[in-house]
Amino acid sequence: MTSQSTRDIILRAAKEVFAEKGYFSTTVDDVAERAGVAKGSIYTYFNSKYKLFVTALLQDFEKIVRKIEEKVGGIDRIEERILRGVDIYLDYFEENLFFFKSLFLERRVLIKESQEEAEDGFWKLYQRFIDQLASAFQIGIDKGEIRPLNPRVLAIGLIGGIDRILFSCLRKEEKTSPKENVKIFLEAFFEGVKRTPPKTLREG
Repeated sequence: MTSQSTRDIILRAAKEVFAEKGYFSTTVDDVAERAGVAKGSIYTYFNSKYKLFVTALLQDFEKIVRKIEEKVGGIDRIEERILRGVDIYLDYFEENLFFFKSLFLERRVLIKESQEEAEDGFWKLYQRFIDQLASAFQIGIDKGEIRPLNPRVLAIGLIGGIDRILFSCLRKEEKTSPKENVKIFLEAFFEGVKRTPPKTLREG
């Protein structure tokens, strides 16, 4: 087994255990047992449980951002492009609860002042995500599909609204599915930001 494959096995096992038990209830021994490796092997790659957790989380975040970048760039109509990106995000939510549970429910772990490197990593990826979305809104504004509003504010508002809905679903506050709830939100969101065609004299 190569060192890279061992590292990947450890990360995969860590995601499963953290998703099941949460950060604070998970031990390095739990991850080692799930991965089928010695506890010392984990410390060969990660110097702490925190580093293991953050590395796994950043890996998932990078996958989401990269997949959206790959899949939506060729879509011409801006609303369709954004909706396709949201679909990818929601599919990832359903298939990878580790990332979203960790992001929403373990926030206090991620904002430790002593871990500036991790914060910087998340911040850079988040900004890349927002920049990607804001760029799509700007194209829509330039093409006359979207009202001339601040594209970064639109991007931050869209992601914030979706994440709040997913957070509610994780906490069992909503009885309907995440996709149904997000669909309602998106319909209202785009109803507000799309440029309304000028009325004709008959509509007056």
